[in-house]
Amino acid sequence: MARMIEMTTPVGKDLSFKGLRGHEELGRSSERFHREIGEYAGTCKFDALICVGPQAKWVKEAALAAGMSPKRVAYFPDSTAATVKVPGWLRAGDLVLLKGSRGMRLEQIAGAIGGGGGANVTLKSA
Repeated sequence: MARMIEMTTPVGKDLSFKGLRGHEELGRSSERFHREIGEYAGTCKFDALICVGPQAKWVKEAALAAGMSPKRVAYFPDSTAATVKVPGWLRAGDLVLLKGSRGMRLEQIAGAIGGGGGANVTLKSA
């Protein structure tokens, strides 16, 4: 996942949002893996990190512990809550990386971003 984030981080862009969501299939290692990616994300100088779902709390906590500003980290309990707020935060030219398990319903957020008729935003999904 760290390599995927590196590959999608825009060079010279003003704003990038990284939406990291829970991976339900990780089993007993889930907390460790979520904290590792949160720690890594916290060092990447993203303009915003949006964490969605119960397990994504670990991503948020680790990103903050790694030094990411609390003003740049948002947490939503589920996709429905994120679809209400996130599209309004985006501007033309923004790059959005959506990463999570299918059970987290990423397509709701992608649909809200891509179908909103607003900013011309690039969506990446893995």
